[in-house]
Amino acid sequence: MKFRYLDHTADACFEAFGKDLNEAFSNAVPAMFGLMYDTSKIKEDESRWIQVKGIDEKALLSHFLDQLLFLFDTEFFWPARVKSLAIKKLKPGCGLTAEILGDVNIGQYESSGGIKAVTYNRMEIKKGKPCSVTVVVDL
Repeated sequence: MKFRYLDHTADACFEAFGKDLNEAFSNAVPAMFGLMYDTSKIKEDESRWIQVKGIDEKALLSHFLDQLLFLFDTEFFWPARVKSLAIKKLKPGCGLTAEILGDVNIGQYESSGGIKAVTYNRMEIKKGKPCSVTVVVDL
């Protein structure tokens, strides 16, 4: 299982899994955008590179997902999946570089709503076997 949706009273919550933190962050992308559309139907004709930094892993996850929402809202880039993602320790904090595959042909896709923002409410990162990230988004 790559991700699952969790109950939340007002917003939406998901938990994404992976064999390591890189994979859990990667699986957070279809989990988040799956709240708005069927990511499996998006063509992978375009790619975008993302580089973000955070003071810690929670901030890194928030900045990463926020950057994808920014691309969706400003460039009409519909993410389908993460092709590659690498998290690095920095002094201070950590950084992430990722290549995201998706499409900008917005006329052929339907969205079932929108996401306003990624929140820190209930955000959790569990390292182990498997790793997981829990995220709440404001709808």
